Amino acid sequence: MRLVLFMAAVLTPVAALAQDAGNIPWNRSLTVTRTSSDDDIRNVFRSLLQANGLSVAFAPSVKQKVSFHLENVPIEQAFTQLVDEHNLTYSYNPGTKTVSVNAATGGGGSTADRKAAAFVTLNSVTYAEVVQAINNLGLGLGGLKYDNASRTLAISGDADRIKQISTLVENLDSVRKRQGPAGAKLGPEEVKVIPLRFTDVGPSTRQFQGKTVTVPGIADTLRTALGLDDRAATPAGSDASSPAFTAQYGAPRISIDPRTNSVVVQGSPRAIAAVEKIISQLDRPLQMVEIEVLIVTANVGVARQLGVNWRGSQVNVSTPYSTAIDTGTQPNTSGGGAGGGTGQVTNGANGQLFSSNGLDALSLLPAAAAGATTASFVIRGGQAVIQAQLQALASKDRARILSAPKLVTLDNITARITRSQNIYVQVDTRSPTGGGLGGVGLQEIQTGLTLEITPSIVPAQSDRDQSLVRLNLRAENSAPGTGSFGQIDVNSQEVQTNVLVPDADTFVIGGLFDDSQINSTSGVPYLKDIPLLGELFKTERSQKSLGETIFFITPRIVDERSVLQRDIAVKEGSADYIRRARAELNDNGMENGKPQKPKTRRISVSALEEDE
Repeated sequence: MRLVLFMAAVLTPVAALAQDAGNIPWNRSLTVTRTSSDDDIRNVFRSLLQANGLSVAFAPSVKQKVSFHLENVPIEQAFTQLVDEHNLTYSYNPGTKTVSVNAATGGGGSTADRKAAAFVTLNSVTYAEVVQAINNLGLGLGGLKYDNASRTLAISGDADRIKQISTLVENLDSVRKRQGPAGAKLGPEEVKVIPLRFTDVGPSTRQFQGKTVTVPGIADTLRTALGLDDRAATPAGSDASSPAFTAQYGAPRISIDPRTNSVVVQGSPRAIAAVEKIISQLDRPLQMVEIEVLIVTANVGVARQLGVNWRGSQVNVSTPYSTAIDTGTQPNTSGGGAGGGTGQVTNGANGQLFSSNGLDALSLLPAAAAGATTASFVIRGGQAVIQAQLQALASKDRARILSAPKLVTLDNITARITRSQNIYVQVDTRSPTGGGLGGVGLQEIQTGLTLEITPSIVPAQSDRDQSLVRLNLRAENSAPGTGSFGQIDVNSQEVQTNVLVPDADTFVIGGLFDDSQINSTSGVPYLKDIPLLGELFKTERSQKSLGETIFFITPRIVDERSVLQRDIAVKEGSADYIRRARAELNDNGMENGKPQKPKTRRISVSALEEDE
């Protein structure tokens, strides 16, 4: 509401008041919006009349200062109001299209005879409601003029009365803003509890494989539609509705009760009915989507190893010194029997001798290794022994892991499939600044396969079209690495995509490869680098592995009626159970418990599909 007091000294005992402005050819479509502060009244008249296409002339006595605010007021009403409030007269000459403005003649008056005026713009309240309130309070309707086009109320008379009426209009406007334009017709406020059937009133949180998954509820949508704040529940008495909703239905107060999964609405019957209609449109069962996922993980590994290792020992009989060399042979460490052979220096009849009791090719074979072929050759003497160990390995591994999980989820709700391997590593529990008692703790690292799918149903627009399912996919495959210094490396591959898949069709995600190749050479320095001869002094190892993970994803829109018919159990022994059993017997060639001649059925084969 805009309130502007327009104060002017008007002498009441005057002989002549302003003439009727009806003889001036006014343009009824013109309105004026203007704010003046201590402005010369002649400039105001000149602006108004020039806008109407007329000229103006002033008497020397017309020189008042005026302050006012006009907003979308018809130009004729603005001119008349200025003339009346400032005790002026005017005349119009149609030949020259000139308006002459003069001061009214008459004697002066006392200060008590002066009048005041004010312009009040009605924003939300109507003029009829203002008149009713003024009559109820006994303020009287004298000095009131109302322009319906600009919704402007002119109040003239005593300054105290003007202030009272202006305050009244301001209060009525404030109340109507909270109630809406139809607030007087909304009726008394009521309270209604609306329980939800299919949706949650607030977000629900689920824990899955150490991660938090939040499923949204209806509260967020209500906050947006009704202008609620971000709190979980709006206390009663708060003005929490959107301007558009308030303008039509009034301002309801909304609160939610997670305990009973209900929405509590307080307001007029119309507002409650409008909120209930919104909730009924939102609280509907979502369609379900069955997602069948075929996960194939294939790994191929090839390893080769070929090399020669040497060991030798020399003992001098006449001296206590001995020499030995080892290039990496692997003796049997199982102990006992032939595998426990040893070599040592002993005192014999002819001095110190090298004893190789149990030291033979069999005892020097390394512990058995799967897929490895090892040969050991030993040459013994009285004072020396030489061993040559030949090791060869060639292996090829193939592995395939097949998983076929199947799940059902709601439309636009994320489904998650995980096949994980959790690893715990030691971590330092001291603070980053080095303070505290310190210590070692365990931290969990999740590795493995994770698949997140969010389906969205795209309904068919006609019977000829096929329904589609939009899939928001995220696939991640991670595996622990070798690491070093007590740390664990995690190797991962991740794919994120959005696709449109026809109902019951299959979508394939591939390309999650894990390819590694390790080649190593070890042996005697320098000797292993000699051409040809160096092959006797080195060992070569080669290992290569290749893995790939492929996803075959098939979404199917679930018909709730077929699910209910298929899943509802029929009590054994009931009439329905007996009828179903008889129907199955009839289909299998039995009628009333007796074999019947098989019925011939004609089958029309239109298409044959074979999946490998």
